[in-house]
Amino acid sequence: MSAIVEHAALLFGGFFTLVMLLCGAGIVAVGLFALQRHRAAADWPRTPAQIETSAVVSERRFAEDGQGTLMYRPQISYRYSAPGGSYRGDKIAVTGRLYPREDQARRAIARYPAGAMVVARYNPADASEAILERDGAGGVWFVLFGLLCWLLPVIVARQAGFSWFLIAGALTLLAVLPLLAMLTSRSRLAVARSRGLCPPDGSCSDTDVARLATHGEKMLAILLYRELHGGGLKDARLAVEALIRDREPRAE
Repeated sequence: MSAIVEHAALLFGGFFTLVMLLCGAGIVAVGLFALQRHRAAADWPRTPAQIETSAVVSERRFAEDGQGTLMYRPQISYRYSAPGGSYRGDKIAVTGRLYPREDQARRAIARYPAGAMVVARYNPADASEAILERDGAGGVWFVLFGLLCWLLPVIVARQAGFSWFLIAGALTLLAVLPLLAMLTSRSRLAVARSRGLCPPDGSCSDTDVARLATHGEKMLAILLYRELHGGGLKDARLAVEALIRDREPRAE
């Protein structure tokens, strides 16, 4: 009986360790993608923008059946001009931020009261995307949190008698996985462009994302959306599905 309990505990520990390692790798990948977008935004043109709305909204995260942690998110909208016309933006930075306390969120949004004139940066490849701040802290925090997810598995592995050499090798492999995922997504888009499915790099927009999605190329649409807007895979998938719904014929 004790042997069964011991094996069950070992299997559970191994499964938990694997989940933590993979979650960490996924979070690191999101952080690296955000940092890549942060660097690209340094070359985006600037344009005057006027804040139209400014508020703090509450939302629950990690929620099940309406329960979860209550977080606060600054929510703004602003109007700016760019080649092609006038646009409305709602991003403060490349990555959005949630705050555990309402007063923290209000301090973060205090510099953007309704009616204020600010400077926005717009994406020259898709003028409908703009940001107000080049804040790379979100990407850094994602990377650090992902690495922190690996701390407990390392402790468990050491307690189980694994050598530092083996642990370092496993972590190196996991660190390479996010980079490979980014390169793979780029290569898939490169193949699609060579086949004429996507416009050349730097000339795409959400219209091309919607076209791919409605023609059965949902995965390519998700990859293209992430190339244009950054963010995680889940957010890109939800955005693409929303584009598909918006273009479905409405019943009269």
